[in-house]
Amino acid sequence: MFFSDIHTHLLYGVDDGATDKNEMISMVDAAYNDGTRLICATPHCCPDLFGNNRESIDLAFKELTDYCANKYPDLKLILGSELFYGGDGVMWLKNGLCKPLGGTKYVLVEFGVDESEASVLKSVNELFNKGYIPIIAHPERYIKLSIGKLGELRKNGVLVQVNAADMRKIPFWQKLRLKKLLSKRLVNFVSTDTHGLYNRPPCMSVFYKYVSEKYGESYADEIFCLNAEKLFGSISEE
Repeated sequence: MFFSDIHTHLLYGVDDGATDKNEMISMVDAAYNDGTRLICATPHCCPDLFGNNRESIDLAFKELTDYCANKYPDLKLILGSELFYGGDGVMWLKNGLCKPLGGTKYVLVEFGVDESEASVLKSVNELFNKGYIPIIAHPERYIKLSIGKLGELRKNGVLVQVNAADMRKIPFWQKLRLKKLLSKRLVNFVSTDTHGLYNRPPCMSVFYKYVSEKYGESYADEIFCLNAEKLFGSISEE
């Protein structure tokens, strides 16, 4: 089983992810060696923290693309953003400061950990009204967003991405939420949200083993690979 990782911060010098080109290359090497064959580079879109980083993003992505074309021709690279949603979120998408995943209508979107449920619902509706489909990043963190309400959002077309977790290290309440999301089959994608070789490392295989043993191999295959393939095309297994 090859993996698809739709949430990463491996582009260097653009946010709080990879700090230099060497770390970026080491991260993609580690991901490939772990079995990942599709990677979405999703640097933060939060102008208050990182400014207008589009030029730096495009440069780093080109360098990564050139490297992978030579070393990993079977690795599919996709560019997008992780939108930290605020009142200007739709405007950032319209003016190109924020990019949907791979030029599709799917937008990876995150919220503050203490974001109110009403605020999340309002933001999701704004994105839908403008023709985008939100992929909510790591909702296991959003303590004010109930699992029941997230289930309703899923029925209405919202997609859900959880992080590939080290179940020994995450907070107990977050572990419980993650287990509920998996047991209720509310997860569409598992991704690393990697920020470095040691800060959320680019490793999918350990959590894949956990999920496949606890919730079934077919479900694990869907959320670790197949659902992303439906969005971005199949991964070569050669």
